[in-house]
Amino acid sequence: MTYALVAAVVCGAIGYVIGNAKGRAPLGAVLGFLLGVIGVIIIAVIPKKKEGVFVGAPANPAAPGWFNDPHRRHELRYWNGISWTQYVSDNGIQGVDAWMPPPPPS
Repeated sequence: MTYALVAAVVCGAIGYVIGNAKGRAPLGAVLGFLLGVIGVIIIAVIPKKKEGVFVGAPANPAAPGWFNDPHRRHELRYWNGISWTQYVSDNGIQGVDAWMPPPPPS
């Protein structure tokens, strides 16, 4: 019983360290502690948490460009200087999103 508890704590600590590098420290600790080596493997393959999700219009609304999709349906959406367009990009691949929901409230 003692070995199992020590192993859970060690796996939780390893999961925390790996998760911390990905911006998901608490999730890493929980997965490591509860699932052991499997939890450490799961947190190791989970992608890094995206930082600073942009919501709303760009800071300089006159400047067109690619920005984080305020609808959160795609990675990026094109701002034409006046409004959001149907042009989107995911992992560097451009496409068209015909359905555009209203942007989320600020």
